[in-house]
Amino acid sequence: MMASMPFELLYVDDNPGDIELFHEAVAGSNCHLQIAHCGQSALDILYHRGVHAHVPRPHLMVMDWNMPGLHGAELLQQIKSCPALCDIPTIVFSSSQSPRDVQASYDCRANAYIVKPVDLDQFLSVVRRMVEFWRRVTRPYTINS
Repeated sequence: MMASMPFELLYVDDNPGDIELFHEAVAGSNCHLQIAHCGQSALDILYHRGVHAHVPRPHLMVMDWNMPGLHGAELLQQIKSCPALCDIPTIVFSSSQSPRDVQASYDCRANAYIVKPVDLDQFLSVVRRMVEFWRRVTRPYTINS
């Protein structure tokens, strides 16, 4: 990906504090951050519904697992079952350390499961390293290449 093009990042979380920290972690990193406060809002962004009609397709989606309404498992299943969306790398970023949640996320075809650190500096560091890995190390799949 060309360095001058912003990295399109979708973060899905219902916790305002975690959203603020995530935003702080990616500030100044040439990421265009879209925020969805719930799974349904994420689907609206991904399907370009309503005010999201011209929102660019994300290069990466980072999502919480335990959300009210459309649970992380349901969101991930819908995304991974849609041919137009299934290739978007998706990381579950959750406070849950439950082996059952971890297994369920991989069963739903998550690309990774990362437990949210409770320490502020560690949280920021993990988000920065996660985004940097997907921006700089991986090579994204592009439909028109």
